[in-house]
Amino acid sequence: MLVAIIEYELRPGVEAAFQEALAEMLAKVREFDGFLGEEPCRSVVNESKRVTISYWRDEAALRAWQTDPDHLRVKALGREKLLAWYRIRIARVERDYGVPPPPDAATH
Repeated sequence: MLVAIIEYELRPGVEAAFQEALAEMLAKVREFDGFLGEEPCRSVVNESKRVTISYWRDEAALRAWQTDPDHLRVKALGREKLLAWYRIRIARVERDYGVPPPPDAATH
């Protein structure tokens, strides 16, 4: 399994455009072969810093997403108009274990 960690901050005044682009990409990626899930987060140290962690079955799946035409278009929009800065890290998961939450626990 691979993990993509994307850290970023939005430019001022682009929240609505960002949410629209994000909704479009989430609808598509959730149906994408090899996509295992994602977790959007906010930094507790810097309120304007956002982090999205996505999980991928393998390199082929992540590479296919990285080169998807719709994703390329939205990435360009992000670089050119929406994001003040960004950083992407790709990591391979060596271990994945734990104790599952109880059935009634919120897991989102």
